[in-house]
Amino acid sequence: MSEFFHSLKQPDGSFLVTHHAEVDVRGIYCLIAVATLLDILTPSLISGTAAFIASCQTYEGGFASASQPYFSPKGKLLRSPRPALGEAHGGYTNCAIAAWVLLKPFLDADRYGDDDHGKPEINLRRLKRWLASIQGGASELGGFKGRTNKLVDGCYSWWCGGTFVMIEALKAQTRDTFSASNSDTDKDGWDDVDGEFAGFRYKRDRLMLNRDVQDTLFDRKALQEYILYAGQHRAGGLRDKPPKWGYFYIFITL
Repeated sequence: MSEFFHSLKQPDGSFLVTHHAEVDVRGIYCLIAVATLLDILTPSLISGTAAFIASCQTYEGGFASASQPYFSPKGKLLRSPRPALGEAHGGYTNCAIAAWVLLKPFLDADRYGDDDHGKPEINLRRLKRWLASIQGGASELGGFKGRTNKLVDGCYSWWCGGTFVMIEALKAQTRDTFSASNSDTDKDGWDDVDGEFAGFRYKRDRLMLNRDVQDTLFDRKALQEYILYAGQHRAGGLRDKPPKWGYFYIFITL
């Protein structure tokens, strides 16, 4: 299995979903998850992967499926320009952040083999802003959209709502690995006192960022109502939205 995973590895740190196929952050998450379960997630396997995931973040704040690598005449991977391919999407974003969570111990332990630019970073502030913006309003019953200016869809209750949970977990575990860029700084998470991690500033974040929602960056009650009122089908099962039929997605009520 390890040999197969290494055979899918690309020079920019990404992975093909299978031989002679495309690069997709969803496949990368699946690979990292399986490698974690089999205890074969080694520094050599994931060298450059976190930097690739970070490069998939779009100007909106969410994540696209991949990014475009550029190489110098000598074959060295260039950190910039490296534009994301496609628009921010709830499913890609969830898989990108889930993969980032699994890669985080390597980043924190300085065992991550990246390039000369230091540790990769994700712009947490833009990510939270984008996720909060794609929850529908009262006319949409509080459901989530997969992309900007699209219709709400029941499955994004998980893809988008679940990403908030991972963000909270990351904020509670780290000081600066999952931080904003230098041009958009935001000391979310921890205070550094004499080199030690002090308490997490929940009260400050909630007062400053979440004045009009229920103790979090999205409206949980509205999402619950969308799943119960619009997501349930009379014949059983859960669905995208009325008048569609139920299908085999499992939604988590947050």
